[in-house]
Amino acid sequence: MPTDSFWLDRWEEGRTHFHRDAVDPGLIQHADWLLGPHTPVLVPLCGKTLDLRWLQQSGHATVGIELSERAIHEVIAAPTIRECATHRAFVDDDLELWQGDFFAIRTDRRFGAVWDRAALVAVDPDQRPAYARQLRALAPGGRLLLSTISYDPAVMSGPPFSVTAEALNDLFGAGNVTQVEQTDRIDVEPRWRERGHSWFRVGLYRILLGE
Repeated sequence: MPTDSFWLDRWEEGRTHFHRDAVDPGLIQHADWLLGPHTPVLVPLCGKTLDLRWLQQSGHATVGIELSERAIHEVIAAPTIRECATHRAFVDDDLELWQGDFFAIRTDRRFGAVWDRAALVAVDPDQRPAYARQLRALAPGGRLLLSTISYDPAVMSGPPFSVTAEALNDLFGAGNVTQVEQTDRIDVEPRWRERGHSWFRVGLYRILLGE
């Protein structure tokens, strides 16, 4: 199981190949489904993704949750800092980054939408039920747009971990999960073939969160 120090060390050492220097095209393409007018958005395990600013500039109060303060300062250089019971909030107008353990955060804030590009795939499989419960607590009745990867787990164990449609159905209920995209990217992301994989797929799902 990856520990907090595992992820903090990656940020300190600059081993953040999971970061993308562009807004995620899946988020842009499916934003109309995910977001109503001025819907507050949660981005769990957000890193320094450019998606945060895109959401904020699109008119949505946006909250990212992240463990690494280094990552947070790469998004908000001069924040106002607010101490909360379970986390610290780094604030810049309608963008807030909450530093703390995602699973331990407690708040009265509620969100209508959740964008997950690289969060669930970073969570140990044993923690997935707790992850789903926390999303339902923070965004009861909300919408989740979730990007996953899947591969042969016999080749490697993660992180990032392989997440299948069947696993999502188990977590959120099959009637709440709709797969909208799946592409095999082994030929365009050669580092996966270098690891010994013969296939590597990216999936995008629309998920309805229960209460």
